[in-house]
Amino acid sequence: MNSDLELFLYPNENGYIGKLTLNISNDSNINENLLSKSNVSTIVILDRSGSMGNSVPRFVNKILPEIFKSLNYNDADIITLITFDSNPNKYTIPIRQLTNFNIKCQGQTFMAPGITMLTNFIRNELPKDCHALRLLTISDGEVHDQNQVQTVASQLTSLIKNDFIINSQAIRLFTSSSQPDTRAVSSLLQLNNTTNVNLLDLKTSLTDIEISVTIASLFSNDSLNRHAILKSKETILKTTPWQTSTYDTISLFPGENLFWLSKLPTTTLNVGKKIVKIHLQEQLTVETYENLLKTKIDYYINQLKILKIVNTVESQIEINDIMNYFQNIENSLLSNDNDNNILLNDSSLRARLQYLKNSIIRKKKSFVMRLSQIANDDKVSQLNSAQQAEYLRSIDNTSKNARGLARRAVTQGLDFNEILRKQIRIMSEHIHELNDIDDNDHLVSFFSQDTTLGGIRAVCQLVTDDILDDVNANDILRMINIVGIACSGPIGEFPDPMTWRVNELYLGCYVSLSDILTAFMQSKGQPLQTPATNKIITNVIPIIENERIAKFLQKYAPSLLEYTCSIGMRRLLADVPMTSGYTICAGVWKLVEDLNVNKSELHLKTFDQLVKTYEIVVGNYFQHIMPYIKEQDDRFSYYIANNGTTNMISPFIKLYRENDIKKLQQIPKILRALYTYEIWQAIRKQYKNRDDSDIIAQKMLDQLVGLDLNKYKTLVQPLFENEPLLNEIKFHDQIHIDELYLDELFKTIYYVDYITLLPKYISAVINNNNTNNIKDISSINENSICQTLNINYDLKTFKFYNIIQALLYTSKASRVDSDNEKMKIIDLIDEKAAKNMVQDYIRKRFENQYSTDLAIKGRSERTELVGILVQSILQSHDHNEMIKLMREGLTRGKIQLSITNSSSLGFIELKDKLLNLNEKIPRRLDIIKVFLLGRDYKNNDEPVWNNGNVLFTSNFNDFEQIFITLGYVNEWEKIKTEYFKRNLHIYRDGFNRHGHGNTKPSYWAYGFMTLQLYKDHVSAEIFKEYCEIHHDCCGVSQILATTTTVATNQVNYCGGFSSFTLWQLYSSNGMFMNINTTSCNFISTPVYFTSMTGSNNHLSLSSYTAIYSPTTTTTVTTTITTVATNSAYYCNGISSFTLWQLYSPNGLFMDIDTTGCRFNSTPLYFTSMAGTSSHWDLAGYTAIYSPTNTSFRIYTRSLNTMNSTEMLSYSQTYIWNVNWFGISY
Repeated sequence: MNSDLELFLYPNENGYIGKLTLNISNDSNINENLLSKSNVSTIVILDRSGSMGNSVPRFVNKILPEIFKSLNYNDADIITLITFDSNPNKYTIPIRQLTNFNIKCQGQTFMAPGITMLTNFIRNELPKDCHALRLLTISDGEVHDQNQVQTVASQLTSLIKNDFIINSQAIRLFTSSSQPDTRAVSSLLQLNNTTNVNLLDLKTSLTDIEISVTIASLFSNDSLNRHAILKSKETILKTTPWQTSTYDTISLFPGENLFWLSKLPTTTLNVGKKIVKIHLQEQLTVETYENLLKTKIDYYINQLKILKIVNTVESQIEINDIMNYFQNIENSLLSNDNDNNILLNDSSLRARLQYLKNSIIRKKKSFVMRLSQIANDDKVSQLNSAQQAEYLRSIDNTSKNARGLARRAVTQGLDFNEILRKQIRIMSEHIHELNDIDDNDHLVSFFSQDTTLGGIRAVCQLVTDDILDDVNANDILRMINIVGIACSGPIGEFPDPMTWRVNELYLGCYVSLSDILTAFMQSKGQPLQTPATNKIITNVIPIIENERIAKFLQKYAPSLLEYTCSIGMRRLLADVPMTSGYTICAGVWKLVEDLNVNKSELHLKTFDQLVKTYEIVVGNYFQHIMPYIKEQDDRFSYYIANNGTTNMISPFIKLYRENDIKKLQQIPKILRALYTYEIWQAIRKQYKNRDDSDIIAQKMLDQLVGLDLNKYKTLVQPLFENEPLLNEIKFHDQIHIDELYLDELFKTIYYVDYITLLPKYISAVINNNNTNNIKDISSINENSICQTLNINYDLKTFKFYNIIQALLYTSKASRVDSDNEKMKIIDLIDEKAAKNMVQDYIRKRFENQYSTDLAIKGRSERTELVGILVQSILQSHDHNEMIKLMREGLTRGKIQLSITNSSSLGFIELKDKLLNLNEKIPRRLDIIKVFLLGRDYKNNDEPVWNNGNVLFTSNFNDFEQIFITLGYVNEWEKIKTEYFKRNLHIYRDGFNRHGHGNTKPSYWAYGFMTLQLYKDHVSAEIFKEYCEIHHDCCGVSQILATTTTVATNQVNYCGGFSSFTLWQLYSSNGMFMNINTTSCNFISTPVYFTSMTGSNNHLSLSSYTAIYSPTTTTTVTTTITTVATNSAYYCNGISSFTLWQLYSPNGLFMDIDTTGCRFNSTPLYFTSMAGTSSHWDLAGYTAIYSPTNTSFRIYTRSLNTMNSTEMLSYSQTYIWNVNWFGISY
């Protein structure tokens, strides 16, 4: 067979780009050997909702038949019609039946179920020989399930896009003045992989012929039924280069075809029965690359726009994949371009300007640049439906109109490019103001060999050359050339620039941040280094020695310096106020440290320059601090609004400028406040942003003061012996400093001593204007520091007290009273008060330990006493002794304990033993009778326990079994009759809101939790009478209307785990989760319960037990929820308040033992809190920690101000029992 098919292969970094031109002959015999026999399936997705009105039958009966006629379909051809409204429907119809097909509008606009039905049809019902699809989507309104539409559409795309050739088109139908939903309709346009997509706007006022002809044109030239298949014996073919999978076949269409190969074919390639001849081409160049892609440019632009409008996680990933491929290949090609030689051979500002001009010419021709403008346009998602449709139809997004469309839709947000361009234009208009400045003696960059003024003139030249609009912010920042001192420092996000610090200053080495960026480009990624010493330069501390230039920049282009310093600090553009100020401030602070040991002329000159530059750049930014500098209460630390050293440099400058003696006298107090603040900041780094920060701080504090709770604690008295009064106990309060640990902490605050030098150095610059005076300032030592701080005890002890204060008062709220403009912490100048602060803490810790031991003692006393009481009741010799024990309990010392009701300690133990026939109980039946009826049946029915009421119990049948087993059936019948006779709740006077009272008691008043349980336990006559009285309440009508019989010991359960991956953002401080319970098959809306499990932090969450919008299926989400149904094992219990233990200064915990439940696997646990008072103030106790089949843990904290000691006391006083239940499957 002779070959007339030629494949040209162009090697690139990831394989080869293939170009093959397919010429279709009019000779059917030739085409027979060439074209594929694959079938084409046609699917119409039609909005059938109520807003479509008569357009539904019009399209189905009239317009669709005309469309298929125009496309030369046969009357017998089958099409698939999928409609969506409140529910989806699928119809497989021969075209000839469309005209008489009965269909009308209905329901709401839910599109996602229709797409799901489309997915199922393609995957399960499509003929196996069908590999080509025509999809037409028609809708007129805004869908109600936008997020679900995007989810299921993305899933469909990932499933089929690489397996079919698809022509997917969409119609926005205008049936009214409302805008159809562009984003939802576009969700199916992303399936298109053959032609450019079209989103048509059609009005129903057009004729049937006009509409049908227009729609038919979308499919008339797609060649789906005239395509060929390129086959390889190797899986090396890809239709797009960013595909992760390769195939052994791809589809070819008439004309030029472009595709990718992962490697050079080693076997023959065939199209039909024809062999393809391969021509290997030379390496790609910029020109051949652009020529190859010119036929695909519009297609890729079109695809990117659809993905931007769809705006899902999946579409963003695909955009990134597309952009990464084209960016990498273009960068590779441009790396060999001659333009780079300009920079490589010349680092001057003039060379940079020329490079920019050449780059602009190249960018205007760049295909990747056009794609990037679309990919990086984050404003598309904020356009309305009409604007999105206009955006999608605009082929070239690089036009001013297309860019303007996006800008008009967004009135907020920063555009760094536009900000800098605007400021440079203004600066250019006023550049003449600097004409008379001679910069010959200004600092010159060793790299660009130019000054800051030279950089200003260079960026203004961009305006003169009319290329400013073609450069971006990064280009401008590579030109501005603000010269300063080279330095090294950390690079990070630094949302608070105040925290940035200089590691090392390279004095005498002058350069600009622009030079660092340019050198990085020149060297292809290598950092700029200092001459001779070869130290890496990461940032520059600006020095603007001419005041007029500094003020010129501040007035006309304030963002230039800010953005330059942002790049230096973060390596990204960010509009964070005072980034420039804090950059210079960090330089000043580092020089203070360096000047302590080196007072060379260069150091002194640089310090003078930096302070004066800083003063100009910062201006009055810190003026708000100045009013605080006045006489204050000497007992407390000096209030400067919680500002640190970096924020006080400007106020110090102003203080010395003002030279007010009274204010200058406050400097020692200010320095002590700064000393305290900086130590707090340094210490809190060791626990900041940790969930257990309070625990870490307390451990650090305890180690530092040598706290040994076991060695020095006050012992409690033996059980049942009285304790001394609290004010009679002398708790341990001595300090045992851990010297090694203190030295370790001192290393983290080494720099605070330099604070004492700062005002001295600034004074030399400001007051005397003579930095030589700094030479007379001695290096810091303990005496000089103490003298400057005005403290009269040793420095080590002062630092120790500061560290203790930092660990005692860890938060700003505990240290600062901003409302009253004063500090809450003491001034540590007072050594006695400082020592008392430490001893008070130690004493309180031992007092808390004593309280904990007392609680444990109380728990042990009650546990021991209740055991004795239960055993005494069970082994009582006669009836009267048993009655007395049940009525009065037992007393030991000051502890009195009785079983008063079913919530009392000992109740469960007593009940379990009574029901356990293995226990030897002489008077078992006698005790049970009193236990159930609550009264002394031998002595005038006087109340014994439970306020004389009968016991509400779920174990009633178990008690019955005891009597039957022991042969006392008749006695049980008497007890049972008496039980139901007395089992009546006594109401207050009148009727409650349900209409129940003493003359009309409800089933609940008889002791039954549900009406069904009441029905099951009383005679038919009694229940009939009840229903006649309560015919309009209590759910009587519902229970009479059903034939379902519910067993008293069974409940229909269904539970599950919903994955953490389902959490979604709801607001700035909240999240939500939609939970799918469809698999439970609830026939009516159930009662839902939720709890939270996790490894950490969920103690601090709230409201996750609040149920919103419950239904039988709840909101439909992804199927990550694991559901268990059918046979559920349920077990519940009450865990006594005596189990609470101290956890932290503001929290308690309880370990709950569920061993008795005998769960086979870890169940789902749920908890609630019971008590007599104050438990409404608690939070966190529904968060389940460390669940197993035998136990779990809960924590609780106060929502208000209770500390853990108070909480523990309240838990015992107000009986904070924990109710819990578990379900296992």
